[in-house]
Amino acid sequence: ELYTRNVEELFKRKIAFFSPNIRALVLFYLKFKLKKDDTNDNRHDFFHDGFNDIMENYLNIFPEIKDIKITRETISKDESLIFCEIQDADSEEWIPQDRMSSGMFRTLMYIIEIMTAPEGSVILIDEFENSLGINCMSEITDFILDHADGLQFIITSHHPYIINNIPWQDWQIVSRKGSRIKTKKATEISALNTASSLDKFTQLINVLDFEEMEA
Repeated sequence: ELYTRNVEELFKRKIAFFSPNIRALVLFYLKFKLKKDDTNDNRHDFFHDGFNDIMENYLNIFPEIKDIKITRETISKDESLIFCEIQDADSEEWIPQDRMSSGMFRTLMYIIEIMTAPEGSVILIDEFENSLGINCMSEITDFILDHADGLQFIITSHHPYIINNIPWQDWQIVSRKGSRIKTKKATEISALNTASSLDKFTQLINVLDFEEMEA
């Protein structure tokens, strides 16, 4: 088990500086190149099943999709294009990356990035809700929370759903007045540390409005 974790971690660190598309391409090739033997040796399951795990998580969010593949197209001797394609459950046609909705593409990139990140990675996501439709926002938020062990996420957002579904003790409130920027932990705001049934996001807005009026 320790050997398996070390091999997987080394592999993740080797590909950590590549874009999500390239990471997915490596796992996509391994999916077909490696075959499990009959010895029940599962030490390399990550290399056999890594891409399948990515695909399974993606299809859980978008059940109308039935398959994903990563395509490498040679442009010249020194250039290649790497892009993802998805297949709709009701069609045999493959939908290339440039025809995917921005939300579907961004969700796939999040999943690849998170599932191939080495332990201890810091993942910064600015304006997390951008391009995410309401149909996948809750799912990808839950996905991040489920994978928070061993990774550190720094996420900026203005969306009530996302903010209200991240533990409020983890909030950092950033405010700016002119060229001055202030940060404050949510736990330092006594008004939030209540048993009120009012959601924390609404409480926060009320507190910030009050502080602005006082200023």
